[in-house]
Amino acid sequence: MKVNEMKRTAAFILALCIALMLSCAAFAGAGVLCTGWRGSFGNGRIAGLMINEEPFSDTDQKNFAPGERITVTVENAEGWINYAVTLRYDNKNHQGCALTQDQNGLMQGQIVVPDTEEFLLVIISKEAAGGSDTPSAGCVHELEYAAGFPASCENDGQAEHYVCRLCGRMFSDAQGQNEIESAVIPALGHDWGEWQTVRPATETASGERRRVCKNDPSHVQTEIIPASGSSAHDCPSAKYEDVDQRLWYHAAVDYAVSNGIMYGVTDTTFDPDGELSRAMLVAVLYRLEGRPETDAGNVFSDVADGFWYTKGIVWASENGIVFGYGDGRFGPDDPVTREQMAAIMMRYAAYKGYPTDKRADISDYSDSDEVSFWAVKAVSWARAEGIMTGRSGDTLAPLDGITRAECASLIMRFIKNHE
Repeated sequence: MKVNEMKRTAAFILALCIALMLSCAAFAGAGVLCTGWRGSFGNGRIAGLMINEEPFSDTDQKNFAPGERITVTVENAEGWINYAVTLRYDNKNHQGCALTQDQNGLMQGQIVVPDTEEFLLVIISKEAAGGSDTPSAGCVHELEYAAGFPASCENDGQAEHYVCRLCGRMFSDAQGQNEIESAVIPALGHDWGEWQTVRPATETASGERRRVCKNDPSHVQTEIIPASGSSAHDCPSAKYEDVDQRLWYHAAVDYAVSNGIMYGVTDTTFDPDGELSRAMLVAVLYRLEGRPETDAGNVFSDVADGFWYTKGIVWASENGIVFGYGDGRFGPDDPVTREQMAAIMMRYAAYKGYPTDKRADISDYSDSDEVSFWAVKAVSWARAEGIMTGRSGDTLAPLDGITRAECASLIMRFIKNHE
């Protein structure tokens, strides 16, 4: 019994060793894949090519070990006598070797297999390359079209061109005759128009002026015009230590505070860069409407009675200006995104009886595809009304939370549109 068990154990170990050897051999065979070759150009033509004295067509594929030295043999049909071979991988040509003529009239040389996943052999005539040892100059160009797009004020553009997928050189024409160093069209930069006063300053209130970029009218700069005779204590937002009177939002915050539409988050802070919550936005619209009374009941489980926002949420929900989440919650502390703000303002405009059929193209914003399908009309309407512009440059940032300063500015523009 013991002898039989020893024999079975030995047979099992032998089978396991053979399996491991076959597995290692298969793994070693994976190596680096040569994916074929490309021929030379000009008056020469390659009739055939061999690797390690075995025929190798331009579509053949063969594995080699990294670092292996292989022999490349080229049979020349029409008289070129100087050839070079270069290695193409990682979208670049890498140094290869010159091919020299052997006693049988064949061109032959040796290269070392690179340590990469795969490579392509590119065979060229050194005469066509001006006798250079850098064979990419005589590449048989395989050109691929690269579409162009215009430059904007802040971003470079690109001229349409053609790129050789073998050597990476660029050309302005499909024939590869006119080589170019770069296809970049530099950014235009801003060409600002004259300042236009939007709202003149008074003795007690700051004003606002604006200028538009001539290259792209969606780019607008806004500046505050200081009040002509007031002290800092006459400025409605002066009590808020975090409101910078030099920034774009100052006039809008002054407007919202002086008209009782918005208040600070504390007695001394307004938090202009803080995100606007759903409760805050509803409270703004409720105050704007004059705090109307309503007989409707509170239907939201997360809206407590008697809070500063309760009546506003009940009123806005009753009139179809805002909605809950469908599970009995309203989410009073949740932030309002910029696209949600546009949708709510569009519903508020409809509640007021204002037209809401204006639309503006938003496709020039680089992130316009991020606008949710249900918000496209509202965002387009808000841009057409001039109450919502891009956040910076050519971005709309529809999914970002809207800030309290942005809310003040949007509300001020909305009101002035309908004065």
